[in-house]
Amino acid sequence: MLAHSAGRSPRSLPLRALAVSAAVAAGLVASAPAEATDVPTPDDFTNPDPSLLRDSVVDLDPNIVDLDENVEEAETTESSGSGAVITLATDILFEFDSAELSSQAAVRIAEIADDIPTGSDVTVAGHTDSKGEDSYNQSLSEERADAVAEVLAEAADDLEIEAEGFGESEPVASNGTEAEDDPEGRAENRRVEIHYED
Repeated sequence: MLAHSAGRSPRSLPLRALAVSAAVAAGLVASAPAEATDVPTPDDFTNPDPSLLRDSVVDLDPNIVDLDENVEEAETTESSGSGAVITLATDILFEFDSAELSSQAAVRIAEIADDIPTGSDVTVAGHTDSKGEDSYNQSLSEERADAVAEVLAEAADDLEIEAEGFGESEPVASNGTEAEDDPEGRAENRRVEIHYED
């Protein structure tokens, strides 16, 4: 006969033993950590073979690009007699198919107005490339010239300003042919020129 401690039910002992056995079987009872034998130490590493180090070094062949060659001029100035012609790329001034100046473009045009001598006669000439209908390009060039002239007039009210559009009639570069497009030439042709005489 088994002796029981006070207050313990004779049936609880076998149930408790079963619970402990189940926990051990399921791996729920923590055991002492095993000795870690497969973790490398610094002594386990050998010095690398110098030929492997040499072979892993790659000579760089830098492809140096001259950024100035790839940057389109947004603005050029040419002297002409007693005045000058300032050419502005419309791709910088306007969104595609629009005559509304960007805020940055308006600021730059106002700065240009400050540089034009007081009382100068100013002609603003709008130009397009040859894409699209002639009549549409003519209208767009006039609207763009008007937009630039308006900013000039607001910035310097002492200038005599006239605005006119030329559409695609006065290209400064090739627009390309039906067989071969010339995007760079067309970009040069999309421009607004500010002509002034002292």
